[in-house]
Amino acid sequence: MKVKNNDFTPASLPPDGVKIDQGVFRSENAKGQPVLWILFNADPARDAAWEADGFKNAYSKSAWRREQLIDFQAGGGELVLRETLERRWKEIIITDPKEIPWAEMNFGAGLDYGKTHFGTWVVNGIDRKGVKYSVLEHGATNLTPNSHVEMMKTRRLPYSDNGAQPLALAKVGRTHFDPSLKTAKLSAQSDTFVSEIDLFVKAGMPSLTLGIRGRDLKIVDLILDAWNQTPVKYRIFCPTQVASRQNTHSGWQGCPNLVWELMNLRRKEYSATVEQSKGTPEDLVDKDNDFWDANKYEWSGNTPVSTQSPAEAWSNEAKRLKEVNPALDLNSLVIYARKFERENKVVPKTWR
Repeated sequence: MKVKNNDFTPASLPPDGVKIDQGVFRSENAKGQPVLWILFNADPARDAAWEADGFKNAYSKSAWRREQLIDFQAGGGELVLRETLERRWKEIIITDPKEIPWAEMNFGAGLDYGKTHFGTWVVNGIDRKGVKYSVLEHGATNLTPNSHVEMMKTRRLPYSDNGAQPLALAKVGRTHFDPSLKTAKLSAQSDTFVSEIDLFVKAGMPSLTLGIRGRDLKIVDLILDAWNQTPVKYRIFCPTQVASRQNTHSGWQGCPNLVWELMNLRRKEYSATVEQSKGTPEDLVDKDNDFWDANKYEWSGNTPVSTQSPAEAWSNEAKRLKEVNPALDLNSLVIYARKFERENKVVPKTWR
């Protein structure tokens, strides 16, 4: 890309491309049909200074180049979430379960399964402010659906509900699963056609509903949008990190495998020859992404926002504050209540 006096040229403009006006170019495709290329600087208000500032502050440099400079090759091999996750790590990652408003949330989950890779289940919660939390993951290799469900039945969320940690399956409203699990296959045991999701149902997996495939980049955009808000709208409970993916167990806390996959989620990279026929690499590398897939199905299912009454919301918030700081006195609680009132435009009925 050469720049002179705001004279930008599309990075992927073919050799036969010609300039018509500032920021506007014309070329022909293989069939001789005209193709119009319109850059950001077709708008006179968008000059080199605007370009420099936009590129500097873009959440994805390669995405900015694809959108603004029509650079089809930008982003090949790009780690699509790592940059933002590292930049806002302390705002996104939660290590103390007391930071999570458990009692205010609706819970949903996503399920992915395959005999040759991790079978995974990721539980997400969403509070009444619309903030989503990934709070628990299950994942293991070389297990039957029945064995997976038996392990899931033991998993508990790390907060107290009437004196005990609640079972995750009891709190999850819906689990959205990979649609391919619905495909019936011939069972060697019964000589009948059975789908893998039928086996999960038979094992006692409740509230299963069909997920949506093929929305990886859409979900990436939704996550980036949530992470670029203030405060962030998507957080992950991860008290410890892992250097590589591991089988989870009954005492496993949070979503360290999911975090590892989000850090390593990568856009496909095409060679220059393939690029000419396929254009922009609009897919993610389908490897080491099983926890991502389960999470993606929950995102596509859109678990509803919690609809507590203002009084219930303040009662739960006051309870959480006292758990975090048992020495909290009445004066401090009043201050928190006033802040709660301003932020949520409600008047708490009681300070206690």
